[in-house]
Amino acid sequence: SAYKSAGALAQMKNDPAKAVKVVAAALKSEDVKYRNSVIDNATSILGAGNLVPLFTKNFAKLSAPVKVDLLNWFGNNKISSVSDIVLGSFSEGGDVASAAIAAAGKIGGDKAAKALVGQLGGENSAAAIAALKSFKGNYQDELLAALDGAKDNKTLGNILGLVMARRITAAAPKVYSLIDSKDAEASSLAKLALADIVGVQDIDKVGALLDNASAADQKAAQNALIAAVHTLAPAEQYAKVSALMKKSKNVSAYYP
Repeated sequence: SAYKSAGALAQMKNDPAKAVKVVAAALKSEDVKYRNSVIDNATSILGAGNLVPLFTKNFAKLSAPVKVDLLNWFGNNKISSVSDIVLGSFSEGGDVASAAIAAAGKIGGDKAAKALVGQLGGENSAAAIAALKSFKGNYQDELLAALDGAKDNKTLGNILGLVMARRITAAAPKVYSLIDSKDAEASSLAKLALADIVGVQDIDKVGALLDNASAADQKAAQNALIAAVHTLAPAEQYAKVSALMKKSKNVSAYYP
């Protein structure tokens, strides 16, 4: 593999005009190290843009391992022009889907954001979460829409995890409605999410939740109250919490 890679590199350096043919031949090899060595060296010699036509031609007919290599390359080089190929590869499942999802996360864009959020409830959810956690763009609207349409609690938990990580305060109304859900698991997930999305405007609502919290939910409500007041000066925090305690039916809930 190393010997073949060195030979291919020398051939491409000596005659760059034939480098694309060398890469095309390497794509037919079953040696993954050799393939990727040739691809990487060709990228340095020719530039990524000159390889895109070769890599997109007949992409659908390539073997799964070669597709994975090329999808990784698309993502690492942030080739936005191949967005349709990348997003279309989500449906292939397995390693191809995982590579496509990772590539979409690196390439970015509105279409990628929507497609990645759409994967949060399926077999590719772990890969989609990883891609979205490092996604550079804004996908708040896509998450909020997904929150409204979550079909099961696994999907809901995945969406709320990203809402929490991005501290999307606009999700608060939906989260409050989920807290009132008859689905105990959905309600519990929403209560856990609250601490990452509340602000000073939520102090009274969180106080009411804490006042009525069960023993199992008390810690989550306490954390939410701490988060709601944390931007205030110490004296203001004390005043706000004291006011809540004065009208509380469950003062003990305010103590750790």
